[in-house]
Amino acid sequence: QSLISISNNASNNSSRFGIIIGNTDEVDLGGRATDGEGFKRLTTSSSPLVAGVWQHVVGVLDYANDTASIYVNGSLVNSATMGFAQTFTANTDSAYVTLGSEDDGTEDYYHGLMDDVRVYSRALSPYEIGLLYKKGGGSNPLFCTTIGQVCDDGSVYAGNINYGAGSKKIYAPTSDQSTGIRWKLATLPDGDHISVDSSNDGRVNAANLNSVLSDFPAIELCENLNINGKADWYLPAPNELAQLKINGIVSLGTHWSSRESSAANANAHSNNAFSVDKDSLTPNVRCIRRD
Repeated sequence: QSLISISNNASNNSSRFGIIIGNTDEVDLGGRATDGEGFKRLTTSSSPLVAGVWQHVVGVLDYANDTASIYVNGSLVNSATMGFAQTFTANTDSAYVTLGSEDDGTEDYYHGLMDDVRVYSRALSPYEIGLLYKKGGGSNPLFCTTIGQVCDDGSVYAGNINYGAGSKKIYAPTSDQSTGIRWKLATLPDGDHISVDSSNDGRVNAANLNSVLSDFPAIELCENLNINGKADWYLPAPNELAQLKINGIVSLGTHWSSRESSAANANAHSNNAFSVDKDSLTPNVRCIRRD
């Protein structure tokens, strides 16, 4: 049963990308880098799918790194080197895209429901895929047009941040998620713990940790938070946290941001931004999410 197929013509031997459910409910991912090479296929060893339940399936063909990867519900289930003929796709139009059947629409019909189908022009990172799964297909909060107003899902409209591609609304829970937690574990030596630090986007900081998530309790708390029907929360960067303070969403106490300011310190915010030792002091945590 074909979920999605992309090809350069209606012949089923020209597929450039496809995700298929096999005869034993395994997930197959395949494609080509050139129109003339053989179809490269990656298959899960068993079925990761459950009938009658909505599931999130992602197939990644990373031509630049010569790999294919299959994710189900945000988790990697199989990945392998593929031996593609080149590190990019053919420079010709993909003329056919089908959902629920083979390229030519004549066979391999899918018996089920699909929603929120997306095709990206680049290989998503594992963090981005996990974020898509946690974000889900739910709508953004409603009935909160004024900053400080409680939305229909119980979160608070906290302000607007410009992330470079336009302004986004940010939302926060109505109370802190912790009243005292370390930024990192004391057992993790001081050092550069985030490969790309952002003052504006906490998602960037969480996506570029140089150690396992469990080494960073404050960031981990937000990444694993699931409240108000949402699971795509994260620890705010300094500018995001400043918006919560300026707009009166968070008024009392010192709160962690996700940005490190030195090998030993991370940014926190009380009435002004300042640096706090990562593993000896325990400020509060208020997580956020955005549209």
